Amino acid sequence: MPQVLATTAAGTIARVNLATLKYILISESHTDAIVQVAYDKGSNERFATASLDGTLRVWDIVEYVMISTARARKEQERGVVPQCLVFANILISGWSDGRLLAHSAETGDSLWVLDNAHPGGVTAVTLSNNRRFVLSGGPAGEVRLWELRSRELISHLKEHKQKVTSLMLFEDDTMAVSGSRDRCILRWDLRNEVRASDRLDRSAWLDVLPTTTP
Repeated sequence: MPQVLATTAAGTIARVNLATLKYILISESHTDAIVQVAYDKGSNERFATASLDGTLRVWDIVEYVMISTARARKEQERGVVPQCLVFANILISGWSDGRLLAHSAETGDSLWVLDNAHPGGVTAVTLSNNRRFVLSGGPAGEVRLWELRSRELISHLKEHKQKVTSLMLFEDDTMAVSGSRDRCILRWDLRNEVRASDRLDRSAWLDVLPTTTP
């Protein structure tokens, strides 16, 4: 039976039977730049990607298939894009409209939304090791700690002068480290809500902190 390969603007490739017009999806991909890659915490078999095409995708590197696709919520304005991502059983992402979103990694379904997390967009996000808190950063240099279950603001920390680009937490979740376009790396005491130390690198700004835990 004659068959053709058909590609779409949505980044899919399908094998189509011309006699029956039935098709089999054989490939999927993003259609714009990927801005973040995050492995599932505790597993090396799955990772997630965030793209300027407005989607999050979860990939299985054992079977080499895409598991799910997540998108912005219906109430978000057209053209919003994800800017940061953490993957820990669920996907938690920060978006250009200032929202934090959670999606199912298995289906891509929306689980919850936190409105107005950061004016101007969420630029960095990480999840506590005990899975109880979310730490986020914004374009004005603010670092905010949220209780995951209630999505209530627990702490607001502001000493960076420019966009927060990366965040990480110590193993006991009592200390955090933030990197910023102001060329500063700050260490935070989350219990007392104060800066514990800082480092200034005048040579270049920092976009990504090391992934290893101090």
